[in-house]
Amino acid sequence: MGFNDGSVGALSIGPGGQVSNTVGLLGTLAGATGTADVSGVGARWGNSQLGLGGFSAAQRGGTGSLHVGNGGLVTVDDALTFWSAASSITLDAGHLRVGRLVADAGQGGHIDLRGDGPLGVALTIFGTGDASFSGTLSGNGTLYKT
Repeated sequence: MGFNDGSVGALSIGPGGQVSNTVGLLGTLAGATGTADVSGVGARWGNSQLGLGGFSAAQRGGTGSLHVGNGGLVTVDDALTFWSAASSITLDAGHLRVGRLVADAGQGGHIDLRGDGPLGVALTIFGTGDASFSGTLSGNGTLYKT
């Protein structure tokens, strides 16, 4: 969602809605904005990889925003990567489960853990591979690294 300069894309998954894909991208190139909202009991978005603000070192600079709320669940089997410092994640009684949380050099972004939801921990990092996140975390939700 939101790939080229000036483009805006949005994904909204409500209660009971389910979407799955291999690679999710929110706000890819400079000037692009992509947002996703996954909210409500049974709302699910499954990815193998998810990029916020880009896709690679050569394709980055956009703004990606992910909001997961009210029992929604987003899963990323491998890496959730911040390619842009302007990108953000808000977990407001929703859940995010990722294999790895990665930030391209100096592109950390922000994660707001507003609170845990009905499925338990707000953010779970379950992978065993290398990961490096240089962004900021705030809020009173729980982060769990297995």
